[in-house]
Amino acid sequence: MLSPFVGQEFVMLLARMRKDDLVTLGALMRTGELTPVIDRRFSLGEVPQAIRYSEQGHARGKIVINVDWFRTR
Repeated sequence: MLSPFVGQEFVMLLARMRKDDLVTLGALMRTGELTPVIDRRFSLGEVPQAIRYSEQGHARGKIVINVDWFRTR
């Protein structure tokens, strides 16, 4: 994936999904104590622009890719 001539290291980072944590997050969101921040939404066809936007460091929240299942069928 990466060039052998570049000193980069590929690291896979995954979060563990624990039911208790998700229940707690859901409760905080329902009470309004936690509000997710969505910076921008992109359509599935705009994924390249979303990636560029993310790489440029502009995002101040989550970037959402909208998948419209009805139009893709």
